[in-house]
Amino acid sequence: MKIALLVLGMHRGGTSAVAGALACAGATPPRNLLPANSFNERGYFEAAPITHLNDEILASLGRYWNDWRRIDSDWVSSPSAAIFRERAVKLLFDEYGDEPLVVVKDPRICRLGKFWLSVLHEAGFSTRVIIPVRNPIEVVHSLSKMHGLSIDDCLLIWLRYMLDIDLVTRTVPRTFIAIDDFLADWRGALIKAGEELEIDWTNIDADDVVQIDQFIDRNLKHYNFRDHFPTHNSEWILRVEEAFAILTRDRNSKLAIRELDLVAAEFDRSCVLFDPAFTLMQEQIFRDREAIASLLTQLDVLKTEA
Repeated sequence: MKIALLVLGMHRGGTSAVAGALACAGATPPRNLLPANSFNERGYFEAAPITHLNDEILASLGRYWNDWRRIDSDWVSSPSAAIFRERAVKLLFDEYGDEPLVVVKDPRICRLGKFWLSVLHEAGFSTRVIIPVRNPIEVVHSLSKMHGLSIDDCLLIWLRYMLDIDLVTRTVPRTFIAIDDFLADWRGALIKAGEELEIDWTNIDADDVVQIDQFIDRNLKHYNFRDHFPTHNSEWILRVEEAFAILTRDRNSKLAIRELDLVAAEFDRSCVLFDPAFTLMQEQIFRDREAIASLLTQLDVLKTEA
């Protein structure tokens, strides 16, 4: 059976660095990569068609990549999911063909994990999950700068992604990698991941080592914070951060999983309360965007006629 190394993590959480290193180590990346940019100079290692499909799926559910509301897991069994599943299986073949070891990565999969695990299985892959873990304050500052979102919004997005990551991957082989440890010693991190996921890295030769050393640049990690949130009301964030820190040391920690379940239950109850207000806000944002787009179109017409 083919093996898919599914790198599952929050946006700006170090997933690109891990996916890129896996590609250097011999895992096949997708054929149609998202282009690198100033926010990710070494590339994202994501399949552009898969990213676009995920955006389409989320939109069909009334959700978006930066939405922190819960997604009903029963959707996976719906008729609409069956249509998306057929397209997703085809995309996997288009991007990877029959390669025996591939790396799959798109942070949006965190929100659609149950769907993609079933798709990978249907496409003939045995999935092993690698979960990069980065200090949340580093993540949210990077995300805020990249997308112009508030820190509070970014914290909620981080919380939802991390809770979803844990819940959906409990039934599949998984390993957790602290990004700071990975950047300091990628060899040790890959050895640990290989042992826990039963992946043999003995085929990594001297050229691969040089390539990975050149790929991993600690200077490209632009946010480095050792402290938590001394002035922020962030109980949920701190509890989830600590739980994932425990999981990087003991991936089977019942204490950490129990704590994540408690936070998820509390967070979901709160989301139900705020959902109507959030929905109205999103609708207003889209109306404003449509109005702006219309004005820009009119402006282009006037420039043409002038």
